[in-house]
Amino acid sequence: MKRLLAAALGLAVSTIALAQPGASLAANLTPEQYHQMAVSMCHQSVAMPSPYGEVDIKDSPKFDAYCGCFADRFSDRRTKIVSGGGVQPTLKENVAAERALRNECRAQMGLPQLVFRK
Repeated sequence: MKRLLAAALGLAVSTIALAQPGASLAANLTPEQYHQMAVSMCHQSVAMPSPYGEVDIKDSPKFDAYCGCFADRFSDRRTKIVSGGGVQPTLKENVAAERALRNECRAQMGLPQLVFRK
């Protein structure tokens, strides 16, 4: 139960940081600081069970490169949202986008894909 709560909290924090750029602490970060935050978030996710975290790939020699890929894509997505000035994505849209980013980077690194229950 604690792991599930940790996973939910981690996902909520990342979603809020992305979905609410004007209301979050992340809004005042430079692109490089935000990128580093995303790398750190990726490394911390090894404490969460799969598919919510990255525990299944934490011992892979490709893990650091995976986190860099994820941070690049996560940061790019945030920049597009912030600079777009339009409607913010919904929670459901953010969750789907983050899951897609993770699987894209896993595929790029030759790591196993995450499978989410519907």
